[in-house]
Amino acid sequence: MKKAFSRESKETTNTAMSNSTTASQTFSDGFRAGTAAFSIFLILGTVFGNTLVIAAFSRYERIRSVTNYFLVSLACTDLCVALFSMPVWVAYLLTGPNCTRHWLVTCLDHGGYSDWDGVDYESHGDKF
Repeated sequence: MKKAFSRESKETTNTAMSNSTTASQTFSDGFRAGTAAFSIFLILGTVFGNTLVIAAFSRYERIRSVTNYFLVSLACTDLCVALFSMPVWVAYLLTGPNCTRHWLVTCLDHGGYSDWDGVDYESHGDKF
């Protein structure tokens, strides 16, 4: 019977991880710009469509059923994704992982989170 995790599979995994490349190194500038433009188009369409769903639900009382409450909650969630998550992905596409990480660390550092890379688990007791 073979072992599930042999030494060779660990070496292959380590080699694959050390040979990994960033998005800015892998794809051409034209492909990244096209993907970013398409993502921006998706963001605008998502914001517009979900805003229409929420506005229709809030304006017309006849369509306020249990199912439509669920659809509006999905529209709110989708709107939050379009406003908070997708712009970070576009920034990642355009600048690469190092610039995006620097931007996030800078924003979190101003928020009082100076220890970005590590958490002091011992001072929090058994919470973690």
